[in-house]
Formats: sequence, structure tokens, C-alpha cells
Amino acid sequence: MDAMENLLLHFPYEKISVAMLARKCGFSRQAFYKYYSNKDELSLKMVEAFCQNGFNLTSPFTWRKLVFHYLKEISVHKNFFYSVAQANDNFILFQLMYDMVFTLYKRMGEFRLKQPLSSELDFYLRGYCNGGILNLVQMLGKKNMLEVELLVQYFEKSMPPEIHKLLTGTHFPAYLLKSDL
Repeated sequence: MDAMENLLLHFPYEKISVAMLARKCGFSRQAFYKYYSNKDELSLKMVEAFCQNGFNLTSPFTWRKLVFHYLKEISVHKNFFYSVAQANDNFILFQLMYDMVFTLYKRMGEFRLKQPLSSELDFYLRGYCNGGILNLVQMLGKKNMLEVELLVQYFEKSMPPEIHKLLTGTHFPAYLLKSDL
């Protein structure tokens, strides 16, 4: 992960190869492939690691606390996020963040409801995640990150009422944050 961040200081994301990453780490391409299928998978693991960094994974959390933390970590690692956001017209970062955020929000909603989301709620949640992440990735692609607290407020205000009721106003158990559920 350090190798990727270091290489991004000198090369655009799309120019970094697995061979460059392996060389920077001092091992072979084959060794890289034992851990990751490609550099995008490494980037997904980096996004997950950054977002979990410093977050108490044993204590209940709220939507606001979670989103504030995620956005704070994005601002701390902004060079990584800026570089990946500019690759392939923002597609890679959008996909990485969407998969992570939608899956987590869906778990949170199902925990709150104690049942799977209805197709209507699933549709609203997908739309909310799609729009919010697309806006965030476009800001990152333009290197125009707003203040974290302001972004949290924008994300909350833009929630459809059904999603707001689902994700806010309660504490969620920390086990929902584990990516291997």
C-alpha cells in the first residue's frame, strides 16, 4: 500500500503497473498476484484500510460518525484519492467507493429493519449512494474537496426521507463494518 501511495506521487494511476508496484516492494509480480488479482483490487483494499484507519471497530457507531470518519480519511489521503479519481474518467474510484458504501449502508438498513430491504428501499439506497459518490468522486477528480463537516451536512440533506429514516437516529453494531460478512 505504501508503494502505491509513493508511486502516485510520481506517476498517474493508469501508468502504474503491477511490475512497478512489485519492484517498489522488492518482490516479483508473481508474489504480488498471491495477494491481489490486479492493482484495482489493491486500491480497493487501500480504500477499505483508509476508511477503517483509526475507527473503533468494536464500538457501536452512527451514520454521521461513520461518514465524518470516512471523509476525514479521504482528506488525509487526498493524494491517493485525487490520483485514482482522475484515472479512467473517475470510473475506478467510483466503483471502489460505491461497492464499499452501498454494501455497508445495505447492511445497516437490514440491521435496522431486521429483514432484507424491500425493492423500493434498495432502489432509493442505490440512487442515493450513486449520486453522493458520483459527486464526491467528481470533486476529488477536480481536486476540489470541500470541508468534511460541510460534506456530511450535504450528504444528510440529500437523503431521500426513507433512507434518512433507515440510516440515521440509531447506533449500529461494529460488526457491520467488517468487509468479510
